[in-house]
Amino acid sequence: MAESQRRRWIRLKKFKMQNSKSKIKNTKMVSKAHGKFIRVSPRKSRQVAELIKGLDVDAAVGMLDNMNKKPSLHIKKVLESALANAKSRKKDSSALYVSRIIIDEGPSLKRFRARTMGVASPIIKRTSHIYIELDKRR
Repeated sequence: MAESQRRRWIRLKKFKMQNSKSKIKNTKMVSKAHGKFIRVSPRKSRQVAELIKGLDVDAAVGMLDNMNKKPSLHIKKVLESALANAKSRKKDSSALYVSRIIIDEGPSLKRFRARTMGVASPIIKRTSHIYIELDKRR
């Protein structure tokens, strides 16, 4: 490997490590919850997640109740789980808000559908991992 390629590779490696640490970095949060292997597309889940990020927990639950999208049911379950975790730690639930919500892609289920002339086309059924952190308003 040439010296310039090696330097570029090391820089890229450091950049990836810094970004992965910032994602996992433990902040001062009140509670967290996660739902894994949820059978809904991460792209659709992120649309719903962007709407509730930064909202108070009560407002977020109300918005998810009235939303006509499949990911809203799953995100609401995880949000209520995070709220229950906060209550078990004896935290005031009225001052909580959604400080962080991360939707990651899980493993995909691969299926095939028969098409004309003996050809098969792939069907990819995607799954999501949902992480929610709650924090107190300052």
